[in-house]
Amino acid sequence: MEPNPISLLLFALPFVFYPASVVHAKPFMKNATEQICTPSHLSTRIGGLFGKSFEVVLAGSELTYTAYDPGRVVSERSTTRPSAAQWCEFRRLLDQIDLWNWQAEYVNGAVMDGTQWALELSYLDHSIKAWGSNNYPDTDGTPGTQIEPTETFSRYLRAISALVGNKEFR
Repeated sequence: MEPNPISLLLFALPFVFYPASVVHAKPFMKNATEQICTPSHLSTRIGGLFGKSFEVVLAGSELTYTAYDPGRVVSERSTTRPSAAQWCEFRRLLDQIDLWNWQAEYVNGAVMDGTQWALELSYLDHSIKAWGSNNYPDTDGTPGTQIEPTETFSRYLRAISALVGNKEFR
């Protein structure tokens, strides 16, 4: 029986895109698609002191979503396991919005309260730590000029929401 050409391609992809030392860092991944699309670390949150706040954290293969009422009172908590296809769609969007070129911090010093956000995300080939207070990355990664989230940041928020079953994340 001849090998399936798609299987061979998926097997070869990590060797094309990643140095051998990195590929062997996670030898027990189920397949190449999972290895490329699934982050090794994800922790993100958004909210403010006087409103609702939201948090999504990856632990193993499960995402834990937590919604907080004002005062950090948990109003909802759930876990989900995104499929390989969902992780690949998420990664595609991150690449489209050029998340890897976001700055480490986005701060609007003219506003003392409002919305704060944070993101820590790691893949085999990229990682980022970024946070902001009443300011958000624009299409080129520079700080936006408005107090409201930019379209780029809104796309990121929608992508996180999609990973956790379209739960509120804003």
